[in-house]
Amino acid sequence: MTVAKLELPEPISKLIGQIEEQSQTLSENRKQLLSAAAEKATGLQREQGEANLLFVCTHNSRRSHFSDFWARVAIECYSPKGISSFSCGTETTECNPRTVASLGRSGFEVSSDGSEQNPHYEVIFGSTKLELFSKAFGDASLPTSNVVAMMCCDDADEKCPIIPGAEHRVPLHYQDPKASDGTEVESATYDERSLQIAAEMFFLVKAICG
Repeated sequence: MTVAKLELPEPISKLIGQIEEQSQTLSENRKQLLSAAAEKATGLQREQGEANLLFVCTHNSRRSHFSDFWARVAIECYSPKGISSFSCGTETTECNPRTVASLGRSGFEVSSDGSEQNPHYEVIFGSTKLELFSKAFGDASLPTSNVVAMMCCDDADEKCPIIPGAEHRVPLHYQDPKASDGTEVESATYDERSLQIAAEMFFLVKAICG
């Protein structure tokens, strides 16, 4: 499976190539977890015509946004039929500016609507604009059926016994980059987590494509 021929700036195209390479070096435990998630998604795709990946963490601020963003990038690259990606939290806060800044350091063009509370960000990928903002269960933008709930943090996993519309649930826990906030390793930690998640999302979407 090869990436679709998209018109991308050279730095982004090069980054995608690096992420694809990294996606083949995951640990066996992560490969097994992601392959199981792909199997659940393809089952819904086959039986219902669609599968909605919903990445969940407590605040929909960091890890769930990285996961959703990179899943959508991988979907743009591989074009699986009937697969969509979303994110939410158990409560609404905001997409953390550090999350957005990390995507900017990766070479993406980022803009904000300027809102003081829960701003909406747009990230350009090829001809597609990917929107990032914090939302909780029940938001009108979220799917209500054929959901594969991808639990990005153990806190949300423990506090959410029921995910609306979820047919399957996957414990896709990541370490929170928030622990580095305000330290000299803040940017490096966010960038490391972003690229870790990117590699796993490319592995996941590629597995869905078969």
